Amino acid sequence: MWYFQLSRRWYWISRIAIGISLGVGAGMEFKNQFMLIMPQITASFKPIFVRNAQEMLQFSFNNFFMVFTIVAVLSYFFFSFEFKYKGIKFLPRAGRLLLMISFGAFFGNTVMTRFAVFIDRIQFLIQQWLHVGGG
Repeated sequence: MWYFQLSRRWYWISRIAIGISLGVGAGMEFKNQFMLIMPQITASFKPIFVRNAQEMLQFSFNNFFMVFTIVAVLSYFFFSFEFKYKGIKFLPRAGRLLLMISFGAFFGNTVMTRFAVFIDRIQFLIQQWLHVGGG
């Protein structure tokens, strides 16, 4: 069917082969991406109640906070309808707040890392290169 591209009259038949090839390629890539990302998604939803050393169910605040954060951030990016009810109206706001806190923490960590590298280089220049100070 690919060779029908060479004919003006029968060119439309080659589009079927192109469509099938694109569909198969897109489907295979979708499956690969899904298999890559799905373990990360399932690992992020941890059980809220966990068993401790005495084999009792115990509430885990860390797991609850992780699940709450995921649901809140996803609700912040959900634009299909307006959150009118007071019971769920706080969820997108909490998601936005949690995003700002996490991005601020990531940025602060980056700045601190760069300052640590800068201080290390300054110490190297002063102590090893200029031979000033101890060490």
